[in-house]
Amino acid sequence: MNIKPTLIIFLITGLICSSTPDLSAQWGPKISNSIDLILGVDMGFRIIDYNQTSQTGAREYQNRSEFETYKPNYRFGLNYVRGVSRSLSLKTGVRLSNPGFTISGVDDIDPTENINTIEKQLNTNRQGSDFKYGYQLIEIPLGLRYTLTKQTCEPFFEIGISTNLYWRTKIKRKRYNQSGFSTTIVHDKKIKKLNYVGFLSLGGNINLTPDFSGFTQLIARYQLNQLRESALSERIVSIGFECGIRRYIY
Repeated sequence: MNIKPTLIIFLITGLICSSTPDLSAQWGPKISNSIDLILGVDMGFRIIDYNQTSQTGAREYQNRSEFETYKPNYRFGLNYVRGVSRSLSLKTGVRLSNPGFTISGVDDIDPTENINTIEKQLNTNRQGSDFKYGYQLIEIPLGLRYTLTKQTCEPFFEIGISTNLYWRTKIKRKRYNQSGFSTTIVHDKKIKKLNYVGFLSLGGNINLTPDFSGFTQLIARYQLNQLRESALSERIVSIGFECGIRRYIY
């Protein structure tokens, strides 16, 4: 994901928010309950650590830290927003996400093996394989939103926690000098079925009609619990951009 276009879009939204007139007198008061269709992209990675006294943890940390890098991710789904006052509202919903990481330029590995113990070697002839690990999760957010103004553009802040239900791991492999990806699906029993991710976001609604608005937001995420049962502590982190269409419910 190219970060610069994302920031440009967000800055344009901010300029529109600061320059548009207040149309509440024309449209009247608006109930803040809504259903949102949302699409998001982010740049994600994982944070790993280990107990300094654990030899197993030290080996697994060394094995994973050398070749793993960030991966662009996506999420899409629906929100339900319930107004509780003139400025506060609660958000929940459901969406599908695929956070993970990338392994690049290594000798071929078996993606069905335990990721912590797979021994990876750099292919010095530049003829190795690339692997994209995506943890496919069903995400159910619970957030509190504070809206700063009530006008054509409505800046807002959000904070909350998402419950993430692990579904499966989708691994895409691309070999040197070969077109396309091969895909392996793994149901990793080491990954916890329930995971909790805190989020913080800043965004804005742009009211299009009395019934619809568009919105954009920047959002950061940090996993609160350990992702898997192992000698390593592993957590998912990301920063990204979301946009969508909001339909108000009266």
